[in-house]
Amino acid sequence: MRGGGVFSDEEIQLLRELPAVANVTHNRITYSDAFKQVCTIRYLAGESPTKIFREAGLPPELVGYKRIERSVARWKAAAIKSVSGNDHLDDSEIIAQLVERYKRTLV
Repeated sequence: MRGGGVFSDEEIQLLRELPAVANVTHNRITYSDAFKQVCTIRYLAGESPTKIFREAGLPPELVGYKRIERSVARWKAAAIKSVSGNDHLDDSEIIAQLVERYKRTLV
């Protein structure tokens, strides 16, 4: 396993079986909305993105550290923008609003 590159057919099959993955090709992973939401909340609460991905069955050695870093940064920025529209909320306020929004979505 080497991270961040092209996925083999075997790696694609492994990734497709994970609930965190909506789709995967040789070059790209599309994550499920539920995984993105949970990941964003956990990250804002202080957890390591690598730990979150690893626990979802997405080892950084396969997925790639840079791919994880970029994904989480993108999701965090989108979540903050969707909640506040500005930068006046602290992480705990953003988390509270996201949890409420995502609860409605996931239930």
